[in-house]
Parts: sequence; structure tokens; C-alpha cells
Amino acid sequence: MALAARPALVIAIAKRHGFPLQFGGSQRFMAARTSTGMSDEPVPLIHFDGRHRGLVLILLLLFVFCLALRLHGFSLPQWHAQLDGSPANEVLLGHPREIRADDWAAALCTIFAQREHDPAFAVFNENIGLGADMIVSPIKTPVRHYVTLFRPHLWGYFFGRDLGLAWHWWFLILGLFYSYFLCFFLVSGGRFFVALSGALLIAYSPFFQFKSAEYAEITIFAALVFVALVHVLFTRSRRQRVAGALILAWSVAGLALNFYPPSQLALGYLLIFLSAGFLLRHRAELRARGQWRHRLICLACGLGLAAVVVGTFVAQGWPILQIINHTVFPGQRFVTGGDYPCWRVFANNFFLQFFIPENLPGTNITEYGSFFFFFPVLAAWAAYRMWSCRQVDWLVGSTLLFCCALMLFAVVGFPSWLSAVTLMSKVPPNRSMVALGVAKPADVVLLVIIGGWGVFLLIMARSVAENVKSLAFWELVLSAAALTILAYGLLQERFKEGSIFAIAVISIGATCWFNPLVRGGSVFLYRNSLAVRMRALSARDQKARWVTFGTMFYADYPRLLGLPALNGTHPYPQFALWSRFDPERRFVDQYNRYAHVWFTAVASDRITIDSPFLDQVRVSLPPTSPVLDEFRVRFFLVISPEDQFFDRLPQFSKIFSQGRVHIYQKR
Repeated sequence: MALAARPALVIAIAKRHGFPLQFGGSQRFMAARTSTGMSDEPVPLIHFDGRHRGLVLILLLLFVFCLALRLHGFSLPQWHAQLDGSPANEVLLGHPREIRADDWAAALCTIFAQREHDPAFAVFNENIGLGADMIVSPIKTPVRHYVTLFRPHLWGYFFGRDLGLAWHWWFLILGLFYSYFLCFFLVSGGRFFVALSGALLIAYSPFFQFKSAEYAEITIFAALVFVALVHVLFTRSRRQRVAGALILAWSVAGLALNFYPPSQLALGYLLIFLSAGFLLRHRAELRARGQWRHRLICLACGLGLAAVVVGTFVAQGWPILQIINHTVFPGQRFVTGGDYPCWRVFANNFFLQFFIPENLPGTNITEYGSFFFFFPVLAAWAAYRMWSCRQVDWLVGSTLLFCCALMLFAVVGFPSWLSAVTLMSKVPPNRSMVALGVAKPADVVLLVIIGGWGVFLLIMARSVAENVKSLAFWELVLSAAALTILAYGLLQERFKEGSIFAIAVISIGATCWFNPLVRGGSVFLYRNSLAVRMRALSARDQKARWVTFGTMFYADYPRLLGLPALNGTHPYPQFALWSRFDPERRFVDQYNRYAHVWFTAVASDRITIDSPFLDQVRVSLPPTSPVLDEFRVRFFLVISPEDQFFDRLPQFSKIFSQGRVHIYQKR
């Protein structure tokens, strides 16, 4: 579930009985709790009343409508600017984001490469370097293999490129919304409006919108695991219990097989805390349910089936998984936290996306896309209510405990041994925010807490202004004031539902403009003059390979066209390839990683390899190197100003030129 510190979940949790995270001084809290702190109301399982059926119908109609028109939000039309400067007529609203190169220049190219491969959707794609196994690839692609059953966001690509883009985008956005609607419905005690607002907060959080819903499928599966687990344990219907077990099996396997350890581990811990709190809150009813034999059988069958699927996957992909596990990045990455300053955690509260230019040097605006965090003020109010009422709400307490632990890891850090034992050593603090974002509370005390929250925001605003030189402190004061008022509304019984909805509206307004609204757009990639010439050249010499010199952004373009290319994004290191470039293994630490690989031309005969960034590998070599001949490299995609180097070499002839993109062929 996305970051356990976001107001939506804690609010929803508290809405259950007007407790701390109900954020008001409701006396109903006292009446609704037993002396042990347990609810005396039934667990609010999912039921399809008129409103719920209407919501599902709207979501289905919206999904079908977007598929029919091939609408999506990926910045794929950025290729117009990169290739020929032609107008991107497929963009209906907004503009493509160059900063989303992880999508348009890497992930989508690799996905399309699967369609263009012969045979299509192959398990082993021979066009990526010397060939790459696509089942265990960190870049999830459609494959004719059972693993694709657990990657539903990719199913549309089997029916077309543009349909696949629309399916991919809206499955993630609507999937986030609906899965967290179900989750918030459970933890809020069946409050439809609270669940709706919380789901909007998740789907349109800057964290997901600014990253084009990257890894949202993991977050969706985490929510479905919780929903399925609750239904297996609490429903009285044997049929629903069996259905819940099947959904649990699919969700657990999906959570595992869409592997990205930083998100999986953080969300896994959130699931543990959230599930434990939910079961403790409702433990009296859990004991009274009966039919325990059938419940445990369903639970065991669901988890067992997931284990079989995951175990089969691991056994089949074990050799490649071992290679990935021993890479410098990400396999051997070891972090102890503590390198994520407090101001960065709360930076999104100040709407930095409106103040920081997208092209500000040294700034990646997508990294400022996080969540609106209220958990410090909510935790303070929850602690006060628990102390004053002498009652413990286990669900609220466990969720806030998780928030505090994750915040401690991010800002202060864990000892090395604790990071290793908990596996948090695999979770960079900036990637752990996805788990902190979906976990969402006398009046003198209330004013003190709100006042403290306002002061805290001003301190954070000062830190933000000091670290982002293009900002002035006064620009952030209004944001701090607005968040202080909203926090007050969250803690007041009569204002809390409206405040939740207001935060959801603010989140939508702060993110809906970021991604473009695009209709299709893949046709241009294959019909522009560069693509036509490249495919014609490869048709004459089908065994010849391509390489790209000049920049990593173009290195994946040949594989997008279904052409074999030596460089581009390598999902894991291909040592058979690197052994020819580096027979003495001098640079093994530079290329032993998941990386975007590109070449740059040098006059020296000496080949050098470096890693300018964690996921980048730059190979500096002469274009005449015999190593390239060994791999049957005949065609060179050269990006200016590298063409000036090639023009001086008599062994090469320029056969195409368009803007800053050139094709050279070795004589």
C-alpha cells in the first residue's frame, strides 16, 4: 500500500470509530470501544450496494472509453523532438516531459521491442546486446509465459501498441484508485466517502503522477493482498472465502513477480503492520467467526499456490537472478538510511512543482513528487487521545508505529546490522516513501498541536528554501498556512470529511496537469524517415548489429524497431559481451549493473568504461575497434556532435542525416 504516512489511510483508519485518526473529540469513541480496545461493530467487508456498483460501472466505462480512443499519459511523443522536430499532433493536452526518459527512451522501447521481435513476445530477446532473458528482466515486458498473468498492466500490448499504451496507463491509474478504495473502505468502517477521497489521494498523488505511475502495479497488489486476507479471515460465506483465497494467491504472486525490492520491502512491512493492527482491533469478532478449519485451509491454499508460482519462477530464472543479485547495482547496494533529510520528506507539502522549473540544472522535478504528509500532527493527536481516553486502537497504533519507524530509517538511519536483518539495506530512503504515503486524528491541546505543526512546517519551509536556491522562503509560507488549516480540519469532527476531500482535490489539482493527454502516438516511431531507412538497411543485412554513439537517449531506438543493437538498456550485465571489451576485467565494477549503455568515440585504441551514474555505463572506444567487427556491427546511429569524429574516418560513409541524428555504415 503506498507510504504509510499519508493522511488518507490514517484518516480512514480513524474514521472507524471516531478515534484518534478520526481527528476529533467525538464522544462516540468512548461508547464504541470495549475495555480491551476492540470494536463491538462487525467488520465492514466489501459489499456491492448501489453506490459501489455505480462506482464500478463508471470505472469500467471510463476504462473502455480510454481504450477505444487510445488515450494515455506517457510522454512517448517526446520522440518527435528527438528525431525530426515534427509536431506531435497526437498530444491533445499538455506536453511531453523529457524528464520522463525512463519511460519514452527506455521502458516503452523495451516493451515495443518485444512486439517487433521475431517471434513476438519471446522469452529471450536476441536484439538486446547478445540477448536478454525477458522473464526476470527488471524492466517488465509482455512475454508469452505464465509470468505475464501476474503483470496485468501489460496485457494490452498483445493486441496492439497504442491499445497497449492506453491499457498500461489506465490500468495503473484506475487500479490504484479502486484497490485503495477497497482498502480504505475496510479500514474506515465502510465509509464510502472517506474511501473515495483516500483513493483519489493515492491515484493522483505527485509520487505516482510525476513518475508516470512507475511501479504502481506493486502498490496495487499490496492493497489487494490486504483486502483478500481480510475477506478470507472474516467473511461468513464459504464461496467468498474461496474467491478471497484465489485473489490472495494472485496478489501475493503479483507482488513478488513484479519485483522491485525497494518498493516491495517497504510495502511488505506496511502490510505486516496494517494487517496485525486490523486483526488485533477485531480479534474478538475473529474468534467468534467459527469455521476455522475452512478459513485456515483457504488461507493455506492461497499462500501455498502463490508459493508454488513464485518458487517455479525462481527455479526457472535462478541463473539470471544470481547474476542480478551479485551486481554492483542494484544487487549489492547496501544502505542504512539516514541520508534523506527531513525537509525532503515534507518538500511536497510546499507544492515545489509550481516553483521549480522542470529544466532547472541539477534538479529532477519528478524526485520532488511525493505525498502530502500529515502523520506528525496525526501521531501527536492520536497519542493524546489514547492517553486521555486510556484506550488503544491497535490499527491506528500499528500504522503510526510503522510511519515513525520508516521516518526514523529515512532521516536518522538504522545500524548496519539492523538494516541487514530487516532487509532495509535494499531500500533507499527516497524509494521507501511509497510505503509512507498510504498510511493516513480539549481543545487547548488541539491548538498546541496545530500550532506546533505550523511552526514545524515553517522550519521545513526554511530548510527547503536553503537547499533549493531558486526558491525564497516567503514563497512557501502560503503553502505552510494552507496545510496548517487543513490539519486543523482533519482533527475536528465536523470538518474532517470535508478536509479529506479538500486534500484529495488539492492533490488532483497539483498533478493532473503534469502528464500529457496523448492519443496513440506509436505510428510515428515506425514511419518517420529515420525508422524507414534503418529498417531498410537491416533488411539487406539481417545479421548486422547496430550501435549508438553520442547519448544514451537514442540507444534503445534500434531495438524498438526490432533491430539487433549492441548497446541500449541492459537489464542485467552480459558478461560474454563485456569480456571482449574488457578481457582483463579492469572495469568490472563499472558494468556489473543494470544500466543504460552507450558509446562515445575516441581516437585512442584503448577502451575505457565508466559509470557516470548508478544506472549508466559509458564505453569510450574507437569506432574502428575490432571488437565491434567481432559482433558484426555494421550500422552506427550517431548523435551530434559525435558525427564530426566519424566524418574524419575513411572507413565510414554517412548514408542518412536528419537534424542531429545520423546513420553511418562501415565500408
